[in-house]
Amino acid sequence: MTMRMIISYPGFFAAAFPVCEAFRPSALTEQDIQNLKDMPIWFTNSQDDPLVPPDGLCLPTYHKLKEVGNDNVHVTLFDHVIDQSGLFKDEQGKPYQYNGHFSWVHVYNDFCQHDLDGNRVLCSGRPVSLFQWLGRQKRKY
Repeated sequence: MTMRMIISYPGFFAAAFPVCEAFRPSALTEQDIQNLKDMPIWFTNSQDDPLVPPDGLCLPTYHKLKEVGNDNVHVTLFDHVIDQSGLFKDEQGKPYQYNGHFSWVHVYNDFCQHDLDGNRVLCSGRPVSLFQWLGRQKRKY
């Protein structure tokens, strides 16, 4: 739904952070890509997401946006969604591993900090987390 909203209302939002983005890249028109080329977007997904695998969904969209010059588009791609709070353990006492579709666990705990290339996302030259980055975005009128 995040992608549908920013495609349908270009210029209305300051930024977007699609989690487990399931919008098919083949449904994006060239005009959609042009409308999103200046939109700050931070995708989050897990490699082991059984419902919306990033290779066929958010990654092709990310690459299309990079190709048209969007320099404020990011992807945090986790290998797995694992409890980082220390509160939840599996039967062996290891951190609990959630279903790979539960990337919002990391999003809403503000663990998204790295881009697809493994480097920290920077804003004005300083490393930021997703919510710090989001708070610094401005809507373009």
